[in-house]
Amino acid sequence: MRTVTPLIALIVSMLAGLAACAEQQMKPDSLRLVPWPHRIIMSAGNTVLPAALPVKTGGDDPEAAGRVAKTLAGDLIELGFTPSSAKKGPKIVLSISPDKALGPEGYRLRVTSDIRISAATEKGLFWGTRTALQLAAKGPGATVPRLTIFDKPEYWYRGLLIDAARQFHSIDFHRQTIKRLAQYKVAFYQVHFTDDQSWTLPSEKFPALPTPGRHYAKDELKDLVKLAAQYHVTIVPEIEMPGHSSVLCAAVPDVVCGGKPPRWMTCGGSEKSFAALTALITEAMDIFPGPYFHIGADECDYALWDGCPDCTAAKAKEGLKDNEALYNRFVNHINSFIKSKGRKTIIWEGFKVGKEPLIDKDILVHEWNNKEALPGDLMGAGYDIVNCSSGSLYVVVHWATQAPTPEIMAEWNALYFGGGYPVKKLDQMTKVSPNPKLKGVGMCSWENEERAEDSILFGIGNKVEDYADPAPRVQIMAERAWTGASTSVEDLLKRVGVAK
Repeated sequence: MRTVTPLIALIVSMLAGLAACAEQQMKPDSLRLVPWPHRIIMSAGNTVLPAALPVKTGGDDPEAAGRVAKTLAGDLIELGFTPSSAKKGPKIVLSISPDKALGPEGYRLRVTSDIRISAATEKGLFWGTRTALQLAAKGPGATVPRLTIFDKPEYWYRGLLIDAARQFHSIDFHRQTIKRLAQYKVAFYQVHFTDDQSWTLPSEKFPALPTPGRHYAKDELKDLVKLAAQYHVTIVPEIEMPGHSSVLCAAVPDVVCGGKPPRWMTCGGSEKSFAALTALITEAMDIFPGPYFHIGADECDYALWDGCPDCTAAKAKEGLKDNEALYNRFVNHINSFIKSKGRKTIIWEGFKVGKEPLIDKDILVHEWNNKEALPGDLMGAGYDIVNCSSGSLYVVVHWATQAPTPEIMAEWNALYFGGGYPVKKLDQMTKVSPNPKLKGVGMCSWENEERAEDSILFGIGNKVEDYADPAPRVQIMAERAWTGASTSVEDLLKRVGVAK
């Protein structure tokens, strides 16, 4: 057996390092992929894409690959390409086959004379086609460098919230936004459907509940779900409870505390209230089949439950010390129902860690302001969390002059938590160590009108009066959620079209 001398080992190590550096340095300035892939290896030469560009399928699951191919073909037509059955010339080939290295969302993409994309799952294959579309963005005649991409996400939760309760948004807006999110591999679209201002969901059980002129029809929402499934974006419906419920309390007496006028908190102890709430959740679940259901559950005024006979009886029956304990019982009760339907509950950070009875550990927590609990404490207590820091990821009309700039967002990454305004610098934020309990990133657009969303979220169009400057905030968030902190601030800003 040959032995490797220290000198040879050093040379091998140096060569490997040089190869890695060469790989990094070969990235062309024109390759503006967002989010940036996990790994790219450049090769010599280019491929010119013809106007007639066939999309072929192969692999172990031709049916799933065919669904992705159908969507890709439609997207290519929008770029100016035409379907083709030509046997010669460049083509796109899609295939699904087992590959543990890629995980549930990863893909491999190789450009030679063809563009070949493979993945272990339909979702991974779809994300690969989004990269292919960015490479082909200039349309027929686009020159694509020959390369190999190995790609998978850093975090599985990559989301955007739109507030449709305070400012109603059209179905066409939601459809367009879902497609844009898919373009940047943002996998979750949370819609804040209810609040003190309106109830935008349909209801057959409580027909007087939907706000006149500001609610959706069941059929159009189901069509939206179909589009989202086609683009591998999961819609996360949010119904606020027990707080932020003025409209609900005014329209459905059963949810109001006994002996009290309707306010903005649903009753925490009444079985009639739970029955009405679970009925509304069931109606929403019938529309949205996704695995997650958000119940809000923050910013509660526990004093509103004082003097309610049902709340008092529930506390006495279960030995609860105060209304804060009753709140925890309320959340767990709703969570038990949601789990019985095969779904997972999401709530905002709005409870104290360690308060008895403990909030169920199988609830996903959206951490937003570090007020009730710090991220490290939540993860240490066993909760999965998503970073929705208000200082870095909130875009709110009332805070327009203090909205996070592209530079601030690009410097940030998912390990930093900072709530409130003005936006904090990194060294003023709470930083956590990498932790498997940190599941991802969620950007939130609160109280904003539809007319401003494209500008303040995607940087499309001109500045809208009274709103933050246009900026590709979603694109930057998408990169930090998919790629993590591995790309430089300067490079990211350049690729999203923001000069620094």
